[in-house]
Amino acid sequence: MQLQIVISRLSNLSFFIQKIHQKKYNAGEFNLQEYLSDRETGFLFYGKDEDEIWNKINKNKSKKDLRQVKESIVDFEASFSIYWNTKSKNLLSWKKYFQNNQKVFWEIINSIQKITNVKDFPFSETSIYLVSDPTSNAECINAWVSCTPTENFVVVEIPSTLKTPSDLFPIGVLSHEFFHAILRRNKKLMIQIREIAENNTKLFKAIPERHLSAKMILEELLISSFLPEGYFREKHLDMKISNYDLIAINDFIEWRRAIAANSRSIAKEYVENGLQIDEKYLMTILSFIKKNTS
Repeated sequence: MQLQIVISRLSNLSFFIQKIHQKKYNAGEFNLQEYLSDRETGFLFYGKDEDEIWNKINKNKSKKDLRQVKESIVDFEASFSIYWNTKSKNLLSWKKYFQNNQKVFWEIINSIQKITNVKDFPFSETSIYLVSDPTSNAECINAWVSCTPTENFVVVEIPSTLKTPSDLFPIGVLSHEFFHAILRRNKKLMIQIREIAENNTKLFKAIPERHLSAKMILEELLISSFLPEGYFREKHLDMKISNYDLIAINDFIEWRRAIAANSRSIAKEYVENGLQIDEKYLMTILSFIKKNTS
């Protein structure tokens, strides 16, 4: 099966407008940047082609909104065209990178489906949108997933100057987002995650991640125990699991790394014995948090 990778000019234009600070708006004037920064509105700008995107916007927004968006986009076309003419080539290189490493990706997906006990997932209907980030100097890609009853898709944000690496870490980042989408199809497991999080809200507040709920923090740490920091990093990406220093666990990234390192043995045990993630596995993560926040 081929990865459904999409490079959409309109999706990139929308992302570009959200990121740059070019236009000042007068009071009462339609603010396109603010409009696109709304999460639900921004999601509408991801589609396989421009017609699909405009149709989604037309179905979900008023005719006035549609007219104002189209009129306001013109103000950014000139600067974006210059940017797009040079940076779109880098997205093509990244598309080729993901395509060339599909074998590893599907091996990881197979492992994820076994550990989550989810056999069916609409991979052929799940698009991967590549967007170029004009403001980031990060040394790695960023990715996120949108899961709704009608549509799943993954967005990969690529710093405009970031070249494809020789290692497989970005495959782990992409797989991490698919892990979220696959995991959410196991309703029983998601209920367990929610209940554990709700019963330990104060505990999760000790973890420095103010933008995520307790449930989302637990879900993130669970997935990180496998990817891209955990056991699947070693098994599929041929990369070592990073050590952690208890004193240095002062941000969410360090928490993810620490959970991954601490969970290696139990993750390996579950994978090698064909076990599925269960309450016992989740409680191992919880116990580590309790031990290091008390």
